[in-house]
Amino acid sequence: MKYSAKWAVALSVTAAAVLVACGGGGGLDVQDTSNQAPPASITATIDASTTVVNSPIAALDKEAIVFTGGVSEFGTTLDTTITIDTAAATPTFTVSDSEDEATGEFSLGSCKFKITQIKRGRIRVGAPRYFVGQIITISPCTVQLDTSAIKPNGQPQATKATLVFGTKKSSVINTKITVSSTGEVTVGNIKYPKITLIPVTGGS
Repeated sequence: MKYSAKWAVALSVTAAAVLVACGGGGGLDVQDTSNQAPPASITATIDASTTVVNSPIAALDKEAIVFTGGVSEFGTTLDTTITIDTAAATPTFTVSDSEDEATGEFSLGSCKFKITQIKRGRIRVGAPRYFVGQIITISPCTVQLDTSAIKPNGQPQATKATLVFGTKKSSVINTKITVSSTGEVTVGNIKYPKITLIPVTGGS
């Protein structure tokens, strides 16, 4: 399925036997949303055709994103923390665990990390873990938003987000999401393509 938007939104539902469709430019045009709900979760794919500040990754701006047990692409096996500054003129990142820390430039396609400075590193036999100029590319790179308790009322509501590298999920980050009565999703100042709301039987 192709989208004309600058980034794609893939929808996944935790409950079996519920089919969720994506809205091309429509979504449900409803006034009474008492019997409508978003899907249980939305996975936002990070697309290179947009800017970092306007991508789903901006929902996690400057948050300490922890990957328990490390990130294979970074060569880490210890708990690894990644922080991304999406608002900078040139977006930056820091990656660290108890042994190494490096900083650099962050870009999309899906997620690219270019090392520009080694802040600390354990001495190893052979090559070091990081080196200046190194580019680490992670694809797919997605942001997953929990929408299981979100009401489509156009009001910001607290939810949880995770950064996902392939199938590796980060710790949970608290954020806010808004879903309109027509299915338009907003996280911070970022608007996503409309989703199709799910009819809820027996809703109040």
